[in-house]
Amino acid sequence: MLKPLSSLLLMMSLCLSSQAFADNHAPSTPDAAQDKPAPAVSEDEAKQKTSAPLIEIFDIGQTVLKMSLQEGVAPEDAIESMRSKAVELNLKIVGHQNVSAEVSARGVETKRLEIFQFCNPEDAVKMVAFNPIYAAYMPCSIALVQDDKDKDQYWLLMLNLDMLINSIPLPDELRRIAITVNGAMLEIITAGSTGAL
Repeated sequence: MLKPLSSLLLMMSLCLSSQAFADNHAPSTPDAAQDKPAPAVSEDEAKQKTSAPLIEIFDIGQTVLKMSLQEGVAPEDAIESMRSKAVELNLKIVGHQNVSAEVSARGVETKRLEIFQFCNPEDAVKMVAFNPIYAAYMPCSIALVQDDKDKDQYWLLMLNLDMLINSIPLPDELRRIAITVNGAMLEIITAGSTGAL
């Protein structure tokens, strides 16, 4: 349902704030440098410079939880276990994209990739009512990915919601919702990894 602090919107906001601080606190330059004429810039270039957003790329490794399927657990077992656990935890399965099957149908060979999406609609509405930015984190997703090098190895991946929960102040009720959803997603991915029903 939620996604981590590293979302592009939050990161862009941080980048812009950092840049603004740097611009306002830049050291003064010698008079000679200040008097040096700036290179000529066309009107179109000037518009592009003023309208283009500041974007930086960050390492996202810490924002993702990656868990292997245990030995003897087939992808189909993992999927069945995740579906079963979601029902048990009252999380609705709102989407399933078999990406590799779609690509294979177009004649392109690819590793297996499926994405499963989970959500509690009531919780989703409460989070978005507090701040619409949370809609960008929904629904919660777990991806089943075949390893690039070992075709018999599969991984389950989901966003690390701990970073969001621990970094953004939330009212008590919403914090409880976030912690509950995070715990449920961890239970689902663990069920998939172990093949537990």
